[in-house]
Amino acid sequence: MCECFERKSVCWNMINGRECRQIVAETDGHARWFRWEADGCG
Repeated sequence: MCECFERKSVCWNMINGRECRQIVAETDGHARWFRWEADGCG
């Protein structure tokens, strides 16, 4: 399953959605490295 971040068409399917949310929260929504790994899975 994929999780959307920053309300964008970016998804992350390598780690659990919970971890993703935590990372995004820690990065204050500046987790751009998600886009590199997530080519747009949704």
